[in-house]
Formats: sequence, structure tokens, C-alpha cells
Amino acid sequence: MIRSDTLRLDVFLKRVGLVKQRTLAKRLCEEGRVDLNGKPAKAGKEIKPGDVIGLDLRREQLELKVVEIPQRNFKRTEGARFYELLRQEFNDPYL
Repeated sequence: MIRSDTLRLDVFLKRVGLVKQRTLAKRLCEEGRVDLNGKPAKAGKEIKPGDVIGLDLRREQLELKVVEIPQRNFKRTEGARFYELLRQEFNDPYL
């Protein structure tokens, strides 16, 4: 049973606009580039408000805290209201 205050990790990343496709979110998880509360996460893991997601996008590394679970689709520009950016580091593309 899926509760309304949780959402799959891959769906969350897609809905809030951190990745463009859910399949990309799944691939990032399979490659070990997504952490949930400090542990490697699978795409189907249910997340809830308060969880901390670490995301390695090669050019940048993000750490964000889930503030709210989106219940439906919304404008892409509203995606950032569902998470709080805790850390953002840019990687040197020439290393």
C-alpha cells in the first residue's frame, strides 16, 4: 500500500525537476550516484518529508532535504518548493 505522504525516489526526482526522465533517475540509482539518508538508494525506495537525498550529477553534487511530497503534477518552476538545498558542489570538468 502506498501512502500519500510518501513517493518513490525516482518519481520524486522527476516531478521536482532534478532529472528530466524517470529512467535517468533509475539509472543514477543503479550506478550508486543517489543516496538516501547517507545510504545508497534504489529507485523504488519510498521517501518522506525530512529525508535527505544526495545526488551526483557528475558536473555537480547536490544534497537536499525533502520538505513536502508532491501529490500531483505542477508547473516545472514550482519544483524547488518541495525540497531545501543543503549543499551544492560543482565538479571541475577537466579533472
